Amino acid sequence: MHILITVYGSTYDEAAVSLGAQIARRARVAPTLMAVVSHHDNNADGLLARARQSLARERSDAETRVEAGSVVDRALRVAREGEYELVVVGEGEDPHSVLRLWQDPVGVRMAKDAPCPVLVAVSYTHL
Repeated sequence: MHILITVYGSTYDEAAVSLGAQIARRARVAPTLMAVVSHHDNNADGLLARARQSLARERSDAETRVEAGSVVDRALRVAREGEYELVVVGEGEDPHSVLRLWQDPVGVRMAKDAPCPVLVAVSYTHL
């Protein structure tokens, strides 16, 4: 099973990493942790470092990668090319999209066009 955990600066990135790591641990697979940043953002290292720290609570054997652009476009492209069977993402709006105020949230847009199931994580404190 291939699991893609996507972080992009969402309020729920940590929830996505934790949930994806738990699923990967139970499935006995190493997930891929992908940070998506804008073309102008130099914070990819910080975003990945925070995600790795969250991931380390559950497991430490994840492959990592950084993509630049729209979180939806990049995650879907990587999911298709890598033949992932599950994408885990935190709910929120794409901070890298100029249209974010008029678009559906990231999880909804990903689920509409994804080549595999998309699990959208939110924090239990916000339900």
